[in-house]
Amino acid sequence: MRPIHLAVSLFLLLLGAASFVGTGMVHPTALVPVWFGLMLLLLGWFENRQAPSRGWTLLLYLWWFTAIVGTASGLAETALQLFGAEGVSPTKATVQSLMFLSAVIHLLRTRNRIRTAS
Repeated sequence: MRPIHLAVSLFLLLLGAASFVGTGMVHPTALVPVWFGLMLLLLGWFENRQAPSRGWTLLLYLWWFTAIVGTASGLAETALQLFGAEGVSPTKATVQSLMFLSAVIHLLRTRNRIRTAS
């Protein structure tokens, strides 16, 4: 497993656990980053275990694209929160924004690996 997979997976696991605790442990959707982190660990492990192929890398690419689409609304909520809007959950907006940024960075790294793969 590449060190970046492990680092981002651990970041997402901690982010999900912190967001779940930050919401008072009543919102199970706060655990979404945990599931993304676990899936990233699994896909990274399979990518290393199998013969080098673009298949696992493409699955990782699609996984991160899904994360970007699912968390993009967090950027708008963060902007609303910065301008003092009422009714915006600060924990949710922060977690979605952090997950969005980590997904974009990792997606770009995965895209570069797809281009260089033979």
